[in-house]
Amino acid sequence: MAVATSISSVQVFAAGSRRRTRVLGVLAAVAGAFTTWTIAGPILGARMLVPDNGVILHITWDRVLVIAPLVSLLGWGLIAVLERFVARRARAIWTVAAGAVLLLSFVKPLFSEGVTPGTRVGLCLTHITLAAILIPVIRRTSKAAQPNS
Repeated sequence: MAVATSISSVQVFAAGSRRRTRVLGVLAAVAGAFTTWTIAGPILGARMLVPDNGVILHITWDRVLVIAPLVSLLGWGLIAVLERFVARRARAIWTVAAGAVLLLSFVKPLFSEGVTPGTRVGLCLTHITLAAILIPVIRRTSKAAQPNS
């Protein structure tokens, strides 16, 4: 009975540690994306304006602070679902999906007409920053990466 108790307490600790690391990863990714967005304007001369079907979309600080955590939490949700239903392949599937989302996030900034070069670079760097922080954290904390998971 003592063995079962210690195994389940280790699993609870591992789940709590995984959750804490992911929360910190999401916060760090959002902070990194926001910081990159903040310095892109002055350094790159980015106006952060993107035409969208005849309307000019202004990428403001509040949009960054809503969309970055939303996308990060959706990524976390996806890995949680994958770990539940396809545990052995969850990390690989999630990594491919995360890479695909990153590539798709470049479509608007890179291929929209009327976007300044500074805005293109600033938005792409913002996306890369978020992904560069979040992807390794989620991969490292996936159940497939944990010993005895």
